[in-house]
Amino acid sequence: MPRIARRLAAPVLLALALAACGDAPAPAPPQPAGNSAQAQQDLDAFRQLIAAGSDEFAVTMGREVLRKHPGSPAAAEVAAALPAAEQRAKAKADAKRLAALWTYLTNDLRGVRQHTASIHSSVPGSAAERVRLILRRHVEWGQSVYLFDGDGSDRSRKGFVCGKACRLPARIDGVAVALAAHSPETGEPALFIDDDAGFIARLAGGAKTIEIDLRHATRGPFTAVFEVGGYDDPKFLRDP
Repeated sequence: MPRIARRLAAPVLLALALAACGDAPAPAPPQPAGNSAQAQQDLDAFRQLIAAGSDEFAVTMGREVLRKHPGSPAAAEVAAALPAAEQRAKAKADAKRLAALWTYLTNDLRGVRQHTASIHSSVPGSAAERVRLILRRHVEWGQSVYLFDGDGSDRSRKGFVCGKACRLPARIDGVAVALAAHSPETGEPALFIDDDAGFIARLAGGAKTIEIDLRHATRGPFTAVFEVGGYDDPKFLRDP
């Protein structure tokens, strides 16, 4: 081999030998590629939905980003933000469902105005057995809170066992309370809660679930469960 070739070959051979022994520096890891135009467009849409508070749509958009652009910076950003958006979307959906359980009405009863807010029991939930919780403000009769057996269409119902007075074991968000109550003198299948103001104050204060132990005249003992977390106090109107 010519002398010049031998001089050039020696460093090359030395470098190859060092690399083979593992002494050469490791190659730099590949850098993640930037977002494609479509990935950036989808990410921008996700960001705009989050900024607008449209969490339900943001969750749908975010899942599309993860599906369509795996491994991209857009997917990494979405993956970090998506759990919080999903939690907010679920909370909003739950609040909407709970609010829809309540019905607010204003009508005239024998020419006298009354306002009501009512909700049916979640348990029991069948049409034949569920109980209705009714808040009422009547111009002449004042304010009252009562439980009603059924929807009022079946006048043969016997209603609840209570008499002139009874105490109903109950739990409000898991805290045990006793609700003083009485049956109406007119004989409807209902139970009136004596402390109507206190009961409504609990609803307005953010009570979520109310469980009331009752005894039905024909079905025996049972527990009525009301998901009251969607109560909107301003919708239960007061007359000036």
